[in-house]
Amino acid sequence: MDEITAAEMLLSEQDKTIGALEQNICEINNQIQQLKIRQQELRHIIICLKNNRQAPAGLPDKDEQNTQTEPTMARELSKEQKKVIQLRNGQVNIAFKEEIDPEEFGISKDADIRFEGIEQLKWQKENRTFEGIPSEAGEFIGIFKYRQTCAEGQNREREKEVHFLVNPDPRTLWQSIDPPEQAPYFKTNTDFAIETTVDKTVAALSVRGKSHAHKGSFREDHMLIRCHEKGWIIQIVADGAGSAKYSRQGSKIACEASCAGLTEYINSEKTEMLEQVLEQYRTKPHDSTPAEVQHYLNELCIEAARRAHREIIQFANDEGQSPKAFASTLLFTLTKSFDFGTIVIAFSIGDGAIAVADDRGVQIMMTPDGGEYSGQTRFVTMPELFAPEHDEALKQRVNMKLSEHHKATILMTDGVSDPKFGTDNKLKDTALWQTIWTELQTVMNNKEELQAGLSNWLDFYIPGEYDDRTISVLA
Repeated sequence: MDEITAAEMLLSEQDKTIGALEQNICEINNQIQQLKIRQQELRHIIICLKNNRQAPAGLPDKDEQNTQTEPTMARELSKEQKKVIQLRNGQVNIAFKEEIDPEEFGISKDADIRFEGIEQLKWQKENRTFEGIPSEAGEFIGIFKYRQTCAEGQNREREKEVHFLVNPDPRTLWQSIDPPEQAPYFKTNTDFAIETTVDKTVAALSVRGKSHAHKGSFREDHMLIRCHEKGWIIQIVADGAGSAKYSRQGSKIACEASCAGLTEYINSEKTEMLEQVLEQYRTKPHDSTPAEVQHYLNELCIEAARRAHREIIQFANDEGQSPKAFASTLLFTLTKSFDFGTIVIAFSIGDGAIAVADDRGVQIMMTPDGGEYSGQTRFVTMPELFAPEHDEALKQRVNMKLSEHHKATILMTDGVSDPKFGTDNKLKDTALWQTIWTELQTVMNNKEELQAGLSNWLDFYIPGEYDDRTISVLA
């Protein structure tokens, strides 16, 4: 090996080392930013807890104007060898109000006090409060100017500094970095789909979560909708596991493979037999399903889920990867209107939510896989779910509902259901579901701005909830 070749090899190795270090620096900076964001959220939660009120589940009502109200925290501190009044911290775009007692800071109660120097704050002399809506983060210094009689009996003008620290709005700290286009299994940051029938509109939107956008990683959710010529409407959502390297591809395969399986069934003669036995259902109580109907439902849904499982496993093997690298949940529904009402068939593996709205209210159509709190779930890639000994458990994942006056079929991944409901138990809260449906109904009624409407609806802010968000609505 000559000296030039050796030098070139050394240079190449050094380039790799520099690249690795730069990547580490980037990851560290991302971690620092996320910690800063979390600090801001914790400060806001502490404020709420000090007020003996629940930590925020979302943005406060408009009437509240995001006002921070907490016990007085102004205190006297020594800074640069002088005593100053340190107000409690504010936050950008959050209304600030704090009452102070000047006597606690050596200012007589009858002193004529003027305040200047901080444009974001106004001193309300009558109420002895500082008020304002900070628009800029940073540390600001104002001055109390007042006349007060000293010990020698002279009336002198005095000054005392007032310090005010404003924290940034945590939402402004997030970055939005596009994932690398050359990475395998590229996926766009958002995906929107809409289809219409004579009397129905089905729309779905999937958006990348803030946590993924901040790191420059891919959206892991996926969705798919299909309106079949035989009247069946298919809705599918899937959530790739955050711990799985290529879950973005797993969720895509789960949607496409299950849709292919459902479509194949609808195109076959079996659909006619299914629809014939569904006629029996109209004479039965709505909380029970005839055995013959259940047989066809199981055949329809479970085979579609098995197909998704098989195709992900096969794809992983072809790519030389572990199937766990493509782990994903799978939720789907089939909806069709008949002269006796609307049938909704639902199947689920994993967390998230499926619900049907009609004139009787909103009913959840699945039992999420998980514990008491969100984040514990199962995936369609798990072979044990499809083992023969678990056939009966698999059948329990199939549900059906007849609605005489169907209004909507709604599917969502846990990036929506977790922040909206918090726990699996609260998924049964019909009043909360009704609120959600009322909001979505307003969005669905505006057909011209449907994508923007769904995007705005999904763009809610709840501290700590930054996962991908996907929703599918048929109305």
